Amino acid sequence: MALIVYRGHKGLCRVDSDRFRDKRLPQHRIIKDGHINELTELTFVDFIPSFCKKVKERVVYHSFSSLVCLANEWLHRHNGWEIISCETVPQYNHSVVSDIEYSADVYTLRLWIKRSHVNYGGDDIIFWYKDFVPSRRADGSFEQLEDLIKDINEEILGGRINGKILQIETIKIGATDDWEYRNDATYISDGKTTRDIHRFTNVIIGIRVFFQIGSWLEDEIVLVDFVPEFDCNVMDTGNSLQSGNKEKFSDLIDKSSKWLALNPDLNFCNAQAVDIRVRDSDNSVETRRTWWMKQETDKMVRFLRIYCTKPNEMGRLMAASSSDLSMFTQNSDLIISAVAFDQRTFHEDVTDWYKTFQATQKEGDRLIKRRVATIETCVVPPFVHNENGSSFQSSVDQTLLGSPMEGRLKYLFVAIRIYYQETPERPESADDLLEYCSTHSPPSEPT
Repeated sequence: MALIVYRGHKGLCRVDSDRFRDKRLPQHRIIKDGHINELTELTFVDFIPSFCKKVKERVVYHSFSSLVCLANEWLHRHNGWEIISCETVPQYNHSVVSDIEYSADVYTLRLWIKRSHVNYGGDDIIFWYKDFVPSRRADGSFEQLEDLIKDINEEILGGRINGKILQIETIKIGATDDWEYRNDATYISDGKTTRDIHRFTNVIIGIRVFFQIGSWLEDEIVLVDFVPEFDCNVMDTGNSLQSGNKEKFSDLIDKSSKWLALNPDLNFCNAQAVDIRVRDSDNSVETRRTWWMKQETDKMVRFLRIYCTKPNEMGRLMAASSSDLSMFTQNSDLIISAVAFDQRTFHEDVTDWYKTFQATQKEGDRLIKRRVATIETCVVPPFVHNENGSSFQSSVDQTLLGSPMEGRLKYLFVAIRIYYQETPERPESADDLLEYCSTHSPPSEPT
């Protein structure tokens, strides 16, 4: 007998019936790379899970780890592509099978790549990932974000994250009312389908680290949040977030760039726009929390989270015994910038931009080195398509997103943001480097 759920006049009921048995057969994982041609220089490949089986009332799709395995196989089959970064991208999925509606968020793997002479060769794993999720304490509370960062650094020090970090991202994991969750699951019911009783209405916040297999890391992770300031004219009325946002997302990027200049011992790894739910009565945004319960009245605030690395104990020991000053001297002239594209026209728009980006840039007598640091896909508020793109850019720059959309509208408006670094070319010799650092000290205080 197949277990189904329907809404009758007495509410939500369970019924056993062969008539509603799920007749789907296991399906293959999907690779979306048909847009790549000989002129493509920078792009992404999507690895999408499909239906595997149904365990009682729970729908099971391919695990996230199986998507990473598939991406490794793709890289071995397609030489000449270098990994820029990886990210977890949710998509909305709705289907009707045997008169039963299924509605869910499906989590896919997006691999960002660029043309290169790299040849990975062999069949070894090229890159992998590791999830860090909060444990539940005896009193029912969850660990904080600082606990997860501590766990990551212990894994690095122990050699269990062994290789170049490609991406660190904050992930949101759907949890049931009893706070049960599977961080490797890719099919998360949105709680709206009347005939799917395995619902996820709460959220656990974790951290996912992608890394390219290689030598033992000598760094530890530092996480910094840049939260937008809001007008506080109505702070004492209990509706502080209703008055609108004072800072745009581009302001947060500028602020982070200045902050990095004040902290030259940190090496910028990647950045991420993180959305967090807040209630109208909240007077502040709590970014370190690792869980929330879904509330219909919640609003979304977007802040900037940057991930940096610095030498850990092993790295400091190696730097102290080395004459290579670049191991512990960072460039204070580094500038973090970003550019956004509409996902629907990304492949056409990014081609000309990337050609200009790769062209030689000068600042006076110095050459400017540019590097794509990381790329992210994010949902943005609704916008209209006008010729100058002002509506889109305004949408991308918002930090107060209002109430989140549901169902098919949830992922209708999507932007792709490229974060890149601009750094003046540095001297090659140690003597020139010392002179350079003495004349290019960071600013004394943030502005």
